[in-house]
Amino acid sequence: MTEKQLWQRFKEGSEEAFSNIYHTHYNVLYNYLNKIGRDENLSNDCIQDLFFKLWRDREKLGDIQSIKFYLLTSARRAILKKIKKERAFDKKIKAAGYHETDITFAQEELLIHDEEAAELKKKIADLLNSLPKRQKEAIYLKYYEGLSYDEVAELMEVNYQSVVNLIYKAFQTFKKHDLLQSLKHWCIFLLLRHLFQQ
Repeated sequence: MTEKQLWQRFKEGSEEAFSNIYHTHYNVLYNYLNKIGRDENLSNDCIQDLFFKLWRDREKLGDIQSIKFYLLTSARRAILKKIKKERAFDKKIKAAGYHETDITFAQEELLIHDEEAAELKKKIADLLNSLPKRQKEAIYLKYYEGLSYDEVAELMEVNYQSVVNLIYKAFQTFKKHDLLQSLKHWCIFLLLRHLFQQ
């Protein structure tokens, strides 16, 4: 069954399709929201609210290209809304009108299995965590979640060129860093892609 067929069955009231969508995407949503909010309960609440609203409003939903992208976008909006509500007293958030997410890369997520690579894993995690918030989020969505540049742009609510610039600047940081100085741009891409695979 294709994604479009699954989505259509869900919109028509299939509990099996709904369960399939939930179980297929729960971990992706939970990991992403936990990186943004750093609160397991908040992440779970947002996911439960999202799926409750999806089921309740299923007949009103339109067609989509990617279920994963739709859910990530909806979940991101939901958690940022809850964070803003919880931190309403913070003048910076009020003045800025948005909340920058701050992704943290754990060493355990960088799947390097060679014992000799333990130090490399730490250095890469430190390097990724030293990036500005928006660069980290763009790297996470592009290489960890496998979204296209267009999808990352829409999810982060910026234009396509901004995403390209964020990732380019991150690559510039990698190139300047002693650890990755000799690697070509495409090698960094391949390294990141392999590191972030689950």
